[in-house]
Amino acid sequence: MSLANEKEKERKAAFKKSIDVSRGPRNRMATQVAIRKKKKDERMNKRRRNATELLQVVDAVPGDWDRWVAELSSTDENTVLLAIRKLRKQLSMEVNPPIDLFISGGALKIVAAFLYKSSHPSIQFEAMWCVTNVTSGSSKQTMVVVDMGILPQIMKMASSPNVELSDQAIWCLGNIAGDTIYNRDLLLSMGTMPFLLGRMVDKSATSTVRLATWCIANLCRGKPGPSFSITKNALSKLNAVLTFEDEETVVDALWALSYMTDGSNDQIQGVLDAVDLKRIVPYLAPTWRTVVQVPALRVMGNVVSGNDAQTQRVIASGAVPSIVAMLNSHKSSIRKETCWVLSNIAAGSVHQIQLLVICQVFTPLRVMMNTESHTIVKEIAWIISNMCEGGNAAQISHLIKLGFIAPICSLLTGPDVGEVQIALGILFKMLRTDTSVALDKLEDCQGRDIISNLQYHDNTEIYTRVVDLIDEFWDAEEEMVLI
Repeated sequence: MSLANEKEKERKAAFKKSIDVSRGPRNRMATQVAIRKKKKDERMNKRRRNATELLQVVDAVPGDWDRWVAELSSTDENTVLLAIRKLRKQLSMEVNPPIDLFISGGALKIVAAFLYKSSHPSIQFEAMWCVTNVTSGSSKQTMVVVDMGILPQIMKMASSPNVELSDQAIWCLGNIAGDTIYNRDLLLSMGTMPFLLGRMVDKSATSTVRLATWCIANLCRGKPGPSFSITKNALSKLNAVLTFEDEETVVDALWALSYMTDGSNDQIQGVLDAVDLKRIVPYLAPTWRTVVQVPALRVMGNVVSGNDAQTQRVIASGAVPSIVAMLNSHKSSIRKETCWVLSNIAAGSVHQIQLLVICQVFTPLRVMMNTESHTIVKEIAWIISNMCEGGNAAQISHLIKLGFIAPICSLLTGPDVGEVQIALGILFKMLRTDTSVALDKLEDCQGRDIISNLQYHDNTEIYTRVVDLIDEFWDAEEEMVLI
């Protein structure tokens, strides 16, 4: 008996070493969960300004474009204003705006000079609008604006007491910040962050606060991330914005926080020290549109990918029941993201795992393993794996009784080596926790046959683990034939 116990202890130690590699909080880079695709954002990191009057815009006929560009050099202010306005309307077209023509034909260079004409505010505003629409284009087109050296002037215009002009300049800065890491860091080096925070003082200036928040979000996004020593200065303002009634502003504030929590534990802690998570919890509710729920869920997911104390902050905020409810979302991407969040909670302490049991999360997860796509099933497997590794005997037995052994066995037949290893690790834990019941469940789903077939697997580690499993829980000579 003592020899058997010693043998079990030895195998358990080897098993623990293997499973520890896969267990634990997983950040978004590791899981490759992606709700917001770079080229198909629900909210684009760049925006082109247009207006209702554009509904009447028609394509320029041959000769119009050259005439409008020539009129930019007129000595008559009204002629210049009409010409630049016509060009701006063309640049504001939703489909194929003629940005390249605007640049190559020399119009951009002329229009950029009007940015300095504060004595002609209408022309200056139209010029700023044109430049903004150029920066809504490709990175190559945006770099033309950056390389012109007009960023200091745009910053100056963003400080204008003329709200319309100021907002247009902030819009342009947001487009540039959302273009590339280089441009983001360039703007940060120019002091754009403290400037934007200064523009968010007047809460009644809804459009300015909305644009500044969006621009801040773009200054926080991207990999590698910007210096947290700079972006953390925005946390108090973002925390305040979370209580605003303007949905668009709240959404951008949530995205900014999601970018800042996507980092080290120290960075996550920096956010937690300044932001009240209870203000985010309501945005997880199904009464909000998906564009609000997604970044709210992302913030919570990033926080629980930190240490246990940080995970506890999410739990203390009361977010877990709302997160569990998101498993019922009609969008598969949200259900997948929710499973990722739950897997990180399951990687916490026994008490944190017990909260998931209390919230009855595993009953719907068991159903989902039969109904969801393979990518979501794999995320659920991570939840079960983490719970089996960190949970107590009662919690693991709870999973066995709910019938998780059958769907976990199904994962053993897939081509993904890592997935097979996760499944084997789960089965090891379940068999060691409640051997008799687990063996019966395996018998019911032909799990023994599936495990036996893995003796022929090409992967040496999988073969070795299968041999250990058979040796520990079955009579190798009578019940299975080893090769």
